Amino acid sequence: MSEATNDSTVTPAPAPAPTPTLPPTATPSLTLPPTHTPSSTATATATATATATPLLIPVFVLASAVLLWVLFQSYSLFNERQALLAAAAQLAPQAETATKVRASIDSIAAGVKRLADGGNANARVIVDELARRGVTINPNSAPTGSATK
Repeated sequence: MSEATNDSTVTPAPAPAPTPTLPPTATPSLTLPPTHTPSSTATATATATATATPLLIPVFVLASAVLLWVLFQSYSLFNERQALLAAAAQLAPQAETATKVRASIDSIAAGVKRLADGGNANARVIVDELARRGVTINPNSAPTGSATK
């Protein structure tokens, strides 16, 4: 037990390796600053291209997405317009018939109004009932014969 281990001893660090030096007869070559060397210009161009390329890809993808969205919207609107034109063409005969019926009813109402103004009691009841319901009669409407043509 008389031998004790001492862990607190410090081991010296190894000596650094000697750095190579130029022989005294060698002269350093003439070098240009890094901004004027052709290799650094190529590196700067490559760096600029490398930084521009990552931005180019997202911009291209975004522009493509916007273009596709505009084309899709145009296609959809064109199809909707064609559907509306087809529906309008299909409803045109019904609208023409409704216009004829309206003109016929207006001329009948104008005739009833003229009869009521002439003293007919039954016509007077009809005109009063229509007025009570908010229907106005234009007595200057076309005669009955022209609306049925």
